[in-house]
Amino acid sequence: MAKVIYGPIVSEARGKLGDIILNRNRGGNFARALKLTAPGAAAGDGASVTRTDDLILPSYTETIVPFDAELYDVGDLHSNTVNPSRLTVSKAGVYLIALTAYIFTSQPGTNYAYLYKNQATTVGYWEEDMNLWQETVLRMTDIVLLAPDDFLEFTFGNSQPVDCTLVYDPQWTPVLSVQQLTAT
Repeated sequence: MAKVIYGPIVSEARGKLGDIILNRNRGGNFARALKLTAPGAAAGDGASVTRTDDLILPSYTETIVPFDAELYDVGDLHSNTVNPSRLTVSKAGVYLIALTAYIFTSQPGTNYAYLYKNQATTVGYWEEDMNLWQETVLRMTDIVLLAPDDFLEFTFGNSQPVDCTLVYDPQWTPVLSVQQLTAT
């Protein structure tokens, strides 16, 4: 049975064929998943997308978050021009999904985030009651079964009477990653 290995950098991770190695960057963000395979074997499709600037999130509104840069994209899961908020898989399989974002608010209230499959099914949910002038990092990780043409989107909302900011920061920039672990 394959296992998941969490390592600070891939070169330090040890495992056997079939194990999944999760790599995190300096800020602790999920950066990449690698499956240890025999030479010449396919590791599976995967992508990691991010934003390159702040996103203002209107008060009392759930906002779909678009991504405008790819850290990597094996299998053409993301497009910066067509549906930039989506990661769409082309192969059926079990996928590791990871999301990290840095949020800042100037007013107390509740911030929440959803990770949706096909705009209908909730894959992940995060909620935090925020205080005045608070910042926080949200993280979600899940393993899901996806079919061809399934897509994932991240939405963020808040209950403050003022706008909230999804912050661009080199260490905590919003990152949504999808990595195929096994085919079905």
